[in-house]
Amino acid sequence: MRKKILNLVFGCSSLIALSLTACSPQKEGQNQSGSSKTQASTPEEAKNLINEKLESLKNKEQKEEIQKQLSESGDDITKLNKVLENVNLQLNLNNEINNLQFQYSVKGNEVREGSLANIYADGIDSPNDVFVQVKGKDEENKYLTIIKEVKPNKAKGEVEIKFDVVRRGYETVKISEKHIIKGFRTGDDPQRIFDQGINKSISNPSVIKAYIAKSQAERFASDNEDYIKALSRQLATKPDEDVSVESLRKRAGDSKLRKEITDDQYKNSKDKFDSLVKEKQANLDSFDNWLLKTFSVPLYDKDGKFQGFSINEGSQFGIGPSWIDSAQRNKFQINGYPRTILNEQYLRQALQTWHIEFANPARNEYIDENTRKREIIPNTFTPTAGTAWIMDYALDSTGTYPTKWYVGTNLHVAQALTNETNSFSIARLQKDTTQITNPNQLASTGYDFRIEKFNFLLGKTKKEEWPIKIVYTATDYLSKDPKDYLDASHQDFLKDKQEFADFAILEIDFSKIKSGNDDAGNYYFSTYGNPGAPEQFAANLRKIEDDLRKANGNESSLKIAQSNIAKFITNDYANLKGEHDKVEFIAQDYLHNYEKIDRPLDSEKKYDGDSLYAVGWPRADLDYKWDQYADEKEIKNKKLNYELWINKDGQVSIKNNKDGNWLSYVLGYRTINDKPGIVDAFISAPKNGAKFHEYDGKQWVSVGLNYSPKHYAPFGGSSGTSIRNQNNQLVAVFHSANQNAGAGLAVAFRSQGYDYKGIFKGDSKNYELPQYDLIYGGGKDQKEGASYREAMKKLYESQNIKTHLFPNGFADDEVPEKFKFSR
Repeated sequence: MRKKILNLVFGCSSLIALSLTACSPQKEGQNQSGSSKTQASTPEEAKNLINEKLESLKNKEQKEEIQKQLSESGDDITKLNKVLENVNLQLNLNNEINNLQFQYSVKGNEVREGSLANIYADGIDSPNDVFVQVKGKDEENKYLTIIKEVKPNKAKGEVEIKFDVVRRGYETVKISEKHIIKGFRTGDDPQRIFDQGINKSISNPSVIKAYIAKSQAERFASDNEDYIKALSRQLATKPDEDVSVESLRKRAGDSKLRKEITDDQYKNSKDKFDSLVKEKQANLDSFDNWLLKTFSVPLYDKDGKFQGFSINEGSQFGIGPSWIDSAQRNKFQINGYPRTILNEQYLRQALQTWHIEFANPARNEYIDENTRKREIIPNTFTPTAGTAWIMDYALDSTGTYPTKWYVGTNLHVAQALTNETNSFSIARLQKDTTQITNPNQLASTGYDFRIEKFNFLLGKTKKEEWPIKIVYTATDYLSKDPKDYLDASHQDFLKDKQEFADFAILEIDFSKIKSGNDDAGNYYFSTYGNPGAPEQFAANLRKIEDDLRKANGNESSLKIAQSNIAKFITNDYANLKGEHDKVEFIAQDYLHNYEKIDRPLDSEKKYDGDSLYAVGWPRADLDYKWDQYADEKEIKNKKLNYELWINKDGQVSIKNNKDGNWLSYVLGYRTINDKPGIVDAFISAPKNGAKFHEYDGKQWVSVGLNYSPKHYAPFGGSSGTSIRNQNNQLVAVFHSANQNAGAGLAVAFRSQGYDYKGIFKGDSKNYELPQYDLIYGGGKDQKEGASYREAMKKLYESQNIKTHLFPNGFADDEVPEKFKFSR
């Protein structure tokens, strides 16, 4: 049975209190009660009092509910007094409703002036899209809200919501409310266009059966036709407008499709590219379709020679879901599955995966006129949260438990560790009681006794003494810059920008944990358990704290305490003995071994290939499995807590507890037609939306092999999720979620490269999907020194450090044969 526990705040997020003058409440059943007597001595007295109060109830549903309770109570005075209590509470609620104010959130956006301008009313069609809370601490403690229905009006940009205000502890004491929220974007939501144009008869078995019988190339052809129509319709400014690429290219100014490409370049390149694709059977979409998909496109001169690429200078748009990924499923439940551990691999991965959080100084919104910077707000911190996972550790020659650990995550998570960082924290599941569960048996970070948190104070110590640092980032890791792949006339767009893969490795050195406290009395290391945890759990946390503090000044005791902390936090990872208990990296990519991941859509067919596992810690905003009553506290605090999610949907794949999941059929990222889920980032997704990634004062272009995992696109906090196969082999790290598509992107740790059959080869320019290995190095397109192994070699060359992954050191000849490229 799932444990319900008091909240322990793990994040810093709040819902802005707002009473909307734009909302028009229509109150129901507002009446004055008669006698205020709340208890009766006899059944007859109770019935008389109840019937007297029933006269004051004008709301038909409320009256019928009380009459039903009265009928079911018979002459039982206890039950009758309960009914009397209910009718009194109902009348009180009816009287108070005029004075209640509500605060609103739509799809995670706090409702305030202008906050809904980019959200289509047409896209708000699920109770899960709206959150309503009673404003005011006293009222909030008395009442909760249950969303019953939402009705969008796309013409007016409004959404009518119906919800019940319920007295806490009394599910039948409620009043129905209607409110209108204004300020949404008008017109058709592009997602609706995808739903109409792409999501065919997804519940029709005959349609699915016919689709299953097709080859991957045939499936792409049929899906892509509908997808392109949907993309084109998004660019229409009026009904029945011609939205062919030719017509869109004739528009003036910024409305012109891919205006950065000249008419001559378009004319020279379109037919040449399409003919080469056909001639070489390259399984790539047409030039026009790549334009519409906002892909980078190859440019050719009038003689048909490749000149380089043109990268989309606008924003990505219109990446919609795959109808087959959504088939026979609830489209609101395809972004992952919360609070569940389905099998041994998910369990193994969950125990090796952390919620990690960095606290940095909060800053004023305004810029100081003197410093020209946003000033720090004293004693106030802003958290950045992500997912991290145990990857490697330094071997300890003394036989004590290792204290130097290496964890993987995204660069965009790790970069929150700055010179100003005040503290960082780790939350993880406790190994002794965490086990394979039925769906939704776990709770979020503030409510589950199995989750323990560890905080490390940094702010008052020198940075070189910190127990955490970044040892590797996959930045500037290739021998060519992104602009080198562009046509000469387009290179300015990527001037001063370099390539990156969104991956970084943190070193956490528990031997650097200080035993005392700072001048303000704050301990450098502290632990937190959730209320309700077994006493032994609390005792274990107290012990590792006490042992550290008692060791102050005693070097031998301090080392033992630090080693025990490392063992406790890492769930004794170093002592695991099972064949696949510890992670290793996959030696072949799935582009060249696609049959290993191409699971038949017919689940009855035999399949001996791989499946993929994702376990991350997103914020709890998108949890769709909560019970509105039993989980009311968690729902209220969802913006303050994080929870474990896996790569399953809420209806179909969740029933398969043997496997993980596979790659998505989403078309908006797919680079090669007949290989769903395979993505060349430079072509299909060089930036996230409209912006390039920013780090270290520069902008970075995403380059490399990516995968698009199926049914995994959780809320923020999931960044850094590791993608593994059933053998606990690391495949990729997840970095971008697209909730509209029900899929996202994960950068591969290893790419064997791909030459596209020479389609992008010219006299002076040549583009291939790069060959690289972020862990072992040695790819033909990779810079020397641009791998984890080489970074460690440089960092610890004089210290003779060895790790679990590199037990003989980091020299080139220590790379295992299976990770050496044949080139």
